[in-house]
Amino acid sequence: MDEQRSLNLYRMTLDEVQAFDCGSRGHNDFPEQQPIPAYKPTLAALVEAVNKREVTTRYNIEIKSSPD
Repeated sequence: MDEQRSLNLYRMTLDEVQAFDCGSRGHNDFPEQQPIPAYKPTLAALVEAVNKREVTTRYNIEIKSSPD
């Protein structure tokens, strides 16, 4: 449970999120999955990458915040 709390993206800084390799960890439910380094893009980088494609895309974005 401590590891889950330390890996909570909501509690990480942008630099920590962008440095975290979320593709190499693997999951027991997917034993044949090949570990490949992958990192979370920023929303701006994602939109830029999607806009380069010649496909109409709609976004459904969930915003999270804290009462503070």
